[in-house]
Amino acid sequence: MEKEKPGPQPKKDYIKHLDKALWHMDERDLLQFTGTGVRLLGSVATGEKQIRGVKSGETEYFFAVPVYKKFVKEEYSSLAEFTSQQPERKTYSWENNTSKITNEDFTIWKSLQPGPDDFVDMAKAMVEVESKFEKSKERTECGNCKGKKIFTHACSCTEGGLVFTDLTDDTVPSQRTREKGVTDPQCSHCGGTGEASNPCPVCHGAGYSMKYPEIVFINNVTGQKEELQLDLPKLIAEGEIRVNTATRESVWKRKDKEVANGEIIYNVALTDFFYNRLRHLGLDPENTAAMGNGRLGELHWIMHNGTLGRNTWHKEGKKVTYSPPLDLPAKTMTAVMIKQGQEQLSRQYAWSGLYSEDLKMPRGELTKKAAEHGRVINEDLVVARSEYRFQPLPPADETFETLVNGLPPLGFSLGFGQSFIATGETGPSFYLLDKDGDPQVQLNVEYDTRIALENATLGFKKVLSRLNKSGELR
Repeated sequence: MEKEKPGPQPKKDYIKHLDKALWHMDERDLLQFTGTGVRLLGSVATGEKQIRGVKSGETEYFFAVPVYKKFVKEEYSSLAEFTSQQPERKTYSWENNTSKITNEDFTIWKSLQPGPDDFVDMAKAMVEVESKFEKSKERTECGNCKGKKIFTHACSCTEGGLVFTDLTDDTVPSQRTREKGVTDPQCSHCGGTGEASNPCPVCHGAGYSMKYPEIVFINNVTGQKEELQLDLPKLIAEGEIRVNTATRESVWKRKDKEVANGEIIYNVALTDFFYNRLRHLGLDPENTAAMGNGRLGELHWIMHNGTLGRNTWHKEGKKVTYSPPLDLPAKTMTAVMIKQGQEQLSRQYAWSGLYSEDLKMPRGELTKKAAEHGRVINEDLVVARSEYRFQPLPPADETFETLVNGLPPLGFSLGFGQSFIATGETGPSFYLLDKDGDPQVQLNVEYDTRIALENATLGFKKVLSRLNKSGELR
């Protein structure tokens, strides 16, 4: 009798469990995955300090930081057992945490606001008008400088405080304190005038950006491409992108007066649109990473929903206010919001990856540097097209188990916790731990746990390569 083949294994949802675990761990806690179970590790200060160095430019600064020792708080048979013992995270819900507005005027106001079908009708009308004026498709006013090209502003030297001047390659900068509002006569930016001018950092002084951004999605494995033009009216008219609405209502008391606030928020579902394009390339959005600068990144940096606008109704006592004004026709509202949405898209894809100091480089180097950020620039250094590469990832459960089970035979274990990101936020972070749970190497820190897991695997391969070559963890 032929042996029956095993069916598909149930999904273990490690990413979901790791995300939940983060919400129930103290700042210095780590989860240690030993290969046979899970330990929750806490930290206790030893009373000792160690010297750490941070390099800024050519200068290195040293400071003393406390030394912490890890200890085992709790032990669990699995990650699922740990998270099952934690309460569900409370999430704020407008539906569950606010009162409904019963005012008749609010009901009438809601009925006058545009709905998704109104946006489709207006988008079709805008497409018809636009088709008669092809030249208007080419450019739009730069959303950052509003077409001014140059920014003139108070120089940063007028901010006062500790000032570093006389900077050269072989001298130590002199230091002095200057009062706010007083210019620096030695300032390299303004020369002591207190006023500085800089080209717009987005359009680099061109004064415009492309009205309908052109983007290209590329499957990094197959090379298959999907070319898109982000013409919002056209995409809404053709049903490629839908407009969603959300109504929020709240009622509360302020100085014995009843206050009621209602708003309708209009969003464009760009994420769904982009995810469908990824599927056209044979990619699963849940197991796909954006590529950039030699590393894997989160999809939300490239694709996210956009807010077209919000209409509000506010009543305090007997006074009622409306925004926009009550006499503004629904057609005008939809036209204005679609236009605003298109301007947002134009701004979102307008940055070339070049900074002001880069503009001194030869044209060929500028083109090359912009290309490193996936940008194709025209003769005015304005972005003509954006290209994004996407890497398909193996299933997250498989990657996690491979990493967890592969480290103990090498004398290590996997650690998971949170760490600071350069922006001052915290994000999921994986560590290489020794058998006692003390961190040896921080493998990475990211905004997204799925991407953190994948980059942790890549990080460990680099650490292992260095270990094999030098015998040292660095």
